[in-house]
Amino acid sequence: MPAEPADIQRATRQARIVTEEDPAIKLAYPNARDSLESPQPGYCENANDAVTVLGFMAALIGVPRQRYTVLLADEVWIDPLTGIPTFHLVDAELGADLDVLVTRVEIDMENETTGLEVMG
Repeated sequence: MPAEPADIQRATRQARIVTEEDPAIKLAYPNARDSLESPQPGYCENANDAVTVLGFMAALIGVPRQRYTVLLADEVWIDPLTGIPTFHLVDAELGADLDVLVTRVEIDMENETTGLEVMG
C-alpha cells in the first residue's frame, strides 16, 4: 500500500515542542519536575491545537489535590477494564466530602481487607 504524500510530509517534518508554564504552581512546588527533557508526544496538526490540549491538561492536573488512605473491611476487586475506579469519599473527621480517583490498591486476603490510596 503506497504512502500518501500528506502522510510522508507529516512523518518527516521537524518536531515542534509547545510548553505551558504556571508561575503559581512553580512557586508552590519548586522541586516539581517538568517534561522538557522527554516531552509527551502529541498528534496535533498545528501549534494552536497543541496549546488548547495543554490548557485542558493544565486544568486537570494544575489544581492541588489531596491523597487519602482508606481501609475497607472486605476484599474489593477493582477491574479497570469496566471503568475508571472512582468513589465519593466522606470523612467528617478530615473534613473530606469529595469525588476521588483510586491510585493504588492493596488487597490483603489473609485479613480480608483492602487498602485504597485515593486522590481527589
